[in-house]
Amino acid sequence: MPFLAESRATLAEYFDRQPLRLAAKQAPNRHKYAELAFQLAYAGLPDRPKKTLWDYTFIEVRLAGRMLKRSFSRRAIDDWRIPTISAS
Repeated sequence: MPFLAESRATLAEYFDRQPLRLAAKQAPNRHKYAELAFQLAYAGLPDRPKKTLWDYTFIEVRLAGRMLKRSFSRRAIDDWRIPTISAS
């Protein structure tokens, strides 16, 4: 695994271990939900971002925190492809 992908995988593991909600007010953990799918995608793990984005709890907490845009659609996620990153 190239260094950049390995670094992204390490970050994805870190965010995956974070709690879904912050303890004090049970507020959504915005940092986790902003970063997790992104880091998984750039780590080169093709099935994990889609699985994460379609996880019921992930969607529920993002909706509670108003972190999903109104343009959210199933087709957009189904058609989503992991961007390629050049090594240069």
